[in-house]
Amino acid sequence: AQGEALEREAFTFGPRGIAPYADTDAAMEMLASEATALANMDEIDTAAHERGLEKAAALHMYRGDYAGAASLILNAGDAPISSELMSLFIGGGHDVWSVVANAQCERLLDAGEHQRAALLRLSLHDVYGAIRTLRRGGLIRDAAALAAARILPTDAL
Repeated sequence: AQGEALEREAFTFGPRGIAPYADTDAAMEMLASEATALANMDEIDTAAHERGLEKAAALHMYRGDYAGAASLILNAGDAPISSELMSLFIGGGHDVWSVVANAQCERLLDAGEHQRAALLRLSLHDVYGAIRTLRRGGLIRDAAALAAARILPTDAL
């Protein structure tokens, strides 16, 4: 009997119910509305604001809107995006990934993280860009090792 009550309660409106998600249109509308509310929160606490942005990005991704999630995160600030969140953007396909990865490369360079930026360049199949990034960061030995491993001796740098 208690199981039945819980099942009935689950299909009601309110904080514990799932009725707003009864059909696709309602679910999409609710996810978009919650994502917008979270993205527009005025939080004094930076950590709370970042959690709100990540939650808003997740809600966009639930809807399949990886481009919207990327836009939200990229427009939120200039700091590097967390590795955990970065790893999710590949789900949006090559176009979304390349936009986010290129933006992240610039953010990492601004933060002095040349090694991580070079690895992202490699994820975009940009070996020459990765070599330039390493050289720019003063990682000459790493750049030389990457060049020796990934390009032909006859190729121009």
